Amino acid sequence: MRVFLTLIISLSTLSIYAQMSTLRGRLQDNQGGAVAYANVVLYNTSDSSLFKVGVSDENGIFELQGLEAGTYFLEASYLGFDDIRKPDIRVDGTQQIDIGVLVLNPSAIELAQATVTSSRVLVEIKPDRTIFNVEGTINSAGSDAISLLRKAPNVTVDNNDNINVLGRAGVLLYVDGKRLPLGGQDLSNYLQNLPAEQIDRIEIITNPGSKYEAEGNAGIIDIRLKRDKNLGANGSLNTTYSQGQYHRANLTGSANYRNRSVNAFGTGSVGDGGGFNKMLFESYQNNLVQHEINNHKNDWRNYNYRLGADFFWQKSYHRFFGRRRRQHFRQYFLQPHYPRPGSHA
Repeated sequence: MRVFLTLIISLSTLSIYAQMSTLRGRLQDNQGGAVAYANVVLYNTSDSSLFKVGVSDENGIFELQGLEAGTYFLEASYLGFDDIRKPDIRVDGTQQIDIGVLVLNPSAIELAQATVTSSRVLVEIKPDRTIFNVEGTINSAGSDAISLLRKAPNVTVDNNDNINVLGRAGVLLYVDGKRLPLGGQDLSNYLQNLPAEQIDRIEIITNPGSKYEAEGNAGIIDIRLKRDKNLGANGSLNTTYSQGQYHRANLTGSANYRNRSVNAFGTGSVGDGGGFNKMLFESYQNNLVQHEINNHKNDWRNYNYRLGADFFWQKSYHRFFGRRRRQHFRQYFLQPHYPRPGSHA
């Protein structure tokens, strides 16, 4: 019976992914060379909202998975090249689309007016991980962690909030380098109630090092939260609300105090909402046709909080003991030192 249920779940998951499209393409420069590790971003044409991000490999090839039916436009960018746009990409949710070769032209720079600026790229590639930078982008407003994971490169999230990296299940979730001890619906609820405003970046680790647990071979997703670097005390209060067939609402507050020696921070949130899942099964066996419809509705109300502190021991040590050393030096070397009465000079 357990094997049968596992088979049903696997087939249903495969059917969900079969109903989504994959978009492929290749980036080249004007000399025909591959443009590796370029940012590729897919937007909805209707409202220009970001749907999925990706990056080209060493051969300039990119692939965006899990696309729903709709009309999109694609933008590719790389340092030293002009951005390129591919409009009117129509997806029906079932086909595999190849848009061919896109050519990026070198940027024309007028030296008399050149200005050097720095900014975080949307996607960074490192030997063991891909980093999706969230802070400072439009994605950090009015969204949640599960929505950001749907947009992240190499990550797919199905309708049941099952997370896969490069098509592999069994992904481990970390927050600030610490294992998140949640699974199933509890994990889904936590991610839905983690506002994007609190997230600095998402690290998709496809080649985990020895410091991570062995069962994370399918991949590790490490969600890095923000830490305020401004001195003094500050706080914020945010709320989000969305309405579909059921509503989702979230209220989040955060506070931070920082001086030269310690950074104390805390966040809290409460979420309320509902959702549903409808599964259709149709089987043919021995001239019999079986139709099965499963409807599932869930309601939730979650409370989350996080408290923490960073201590800057090195700075405190040098400031305190450095002052003591300076006092010792002035006392015994710069000021006259007289022997006490009764003592030998």
